[in-house]
Amino acid sequence: MSVTPLPAAASLKPTTPQAMKAWKTSQDFEAQFLKTMLEQAFAGLEGEGPMGGAGPGGEAWRSLLIDQHARAISAKGGVGIAAMVYRQTLAKLAGGLNGTR
Repeated sequence: MSVTPLPAAASLKPTTPQAMKAWKTSQDFEAQFLKTMLEQAFAGLEGEGPMGGAGPGGEAWRSLLIDQHARAISAKGGVGIAAMVYRQTLAKLAGGLNGTR
């Protein structure tokens, strides 16, 4: 069985306002997924530093930093979730526009 690779997220170029909104929403979805994964990865980390929970505001700092890491990963191509969600959204939009839901 052969697997067809998905095109890289960078090759997906939204051209209409509706497609641009779909791409942004897809990236936000992937970033939220990645944030959840990174929060679990760093959940047990203790100690000093930006990812440690020690000190005043440590948990808030960690949450903000993880959120920015997740957004950066998604913006740079992510893990492929945004591209898949984007393609599915465009397919649904095209089907809805043709009345073939």
